[in-house]
Amino acid sequence: MSQNQPLPQSPPPRRRGWGAIIVGFIGVILLLPGLCALGFMASSSVDDLTNGGLIVLWCICFAIAFAGGVLIWNAVKW
Repeated sequence: MSQNQPLPQSPPPRRRGWGAIIVGFIGVILLLPGLCALGFMASSSVDDLTNGGLIVLWCICFAIAFAGGVLIWNAVKW
């Protein structure tokens, strides 16, 4: 290799734009149903755990919260 050739430069760091901020904000909003379901689970009695509809509702809320976590993860990695 000759000494006249310049060394390759690394690409400039990527800046996070408004898209990452909006996606992160939506992700935080989507975490709220899971937090609410967790609070209701902690305050419920053992008799409520036999109600199948309530358990399905909690699972839906946790799925929404999981989607919010994925959005936040993608916004951070963006």
